[in-house]
Amino acid sequence: MKTHGILLKLSNMIPKREGWYFLGWAESADTSDPVYLPGDSFTKDADATLYAIWGQPDFVLPAALTSVGEEAFANCAFCFVALSEKTTEIQRGAFADCQNLKYIYIPEACTSINEEAFNGTSGLTILCETGSYAEYFASRWGFVTLLTA
Repeated sequence: MKTHGILLKLSNMIPKREGWYFLGWAESADTSDPVYLPGDSFTKDADATLYAIWGQPDFVLPAALTSVGEEAFANCAFCFVALSEKTTEIQRGAFADCQNLKYIYIPEACTSINEEAFNGTSGLTILCETGSYAEYFASRWGFVTLLTA
C-alpha cells in the first residue's frame, strides 16, 4: 500500500517465469515497454496496478558458442538477444550499430567484453547476474542493467 505524498520503493526482487526474462513493470498490461525497474520509486498518488513485463529473445546464440567474434552481429535487426550460458567473450564491434537492439542477456560466464562491442548501439539494457563482469561493464560504459539474480 502506498501512502499519499510518500515515495514507494519497488522491490529489488526479480520475478521468475520459465523461458522468459523479466524486463520491469508497467501500469498497462498491453505494453511491452517497462516504465519501472526493480528498486525504482513509484511516485503516483492514485490507485494503480503494476504489471510484470516479460520478454523472450528473438535470437538465442547456440549453446556451444563461447565467443562472439568481431562484428559478428554488427547492424543486426534483433530486438532481444540471449547469449549462451557458455559465452565467455564478446569481441570488438560484435553488436555495433544495432539500432533495434533493446535487450541482451549476458551470462555470468562472460568475463571479457571489448569496450567497443556495442558502439553505435543506444538505449540498450543488459540483463545479467548481480556481481558479474557484465554488470561492471554496463555500469562503466553507461548501459542500463537489469539484474537477473
